[in-house]
Amino acid sequence: MTRLDSALSTYLQRIGQYEAQPLGKTPRRVVNEDSEFLRDTLARQLRFNNVLMIVAAAMLCVLFALGVFLIVVYRDRTSTTVVISGATFGSMLGIVAFLRRLWIEKSTVDMLVLASVSMSPEETAKLVTSFYFKAISAPTGVASRAGR
Repeated sequence: MTRLDSALSTYLQRIGQYEAQPLGKTPRRVVNEDSEFLRDTLARQLRFNNVLMIVAAAMLCVLFALGVFLIVVYRDRTSTTVVISGATFGSMLGIVAFLRRLWIEKSTVDMLVLASVSMSPEETAKLVTSFYFKAISAPTGVASRAGR
């Protein structure tokens, strides 16, 4: 479970929309305190993501510098240079993929924070509920088709 998944599921549990709602029952009214709770939770998530982005970007720079240094040191050995280049490039691709996922999550969190500020609490709850069940916890189409 990702941290965004956890944050949104905690919010949905708080407002009573995480589980299926019984028919005929009046849903709990969403108030401003619920939107503030969502903003606070997402703000903590955003701070954590920002720290992770800085650490990953620093790792990317250090890895690049280390790769260049090792290639310069072992420039006379072709096979060693090939191994160093391949390992550095592969590691950098992994870090870039991690940064991409983090950037997508950061954009999502930014959008949800902006929505919680500019929309009414009821509309924010609808947006988060719809987003959570359609984008985060929904099974992918590939996995559901593979089971047929």
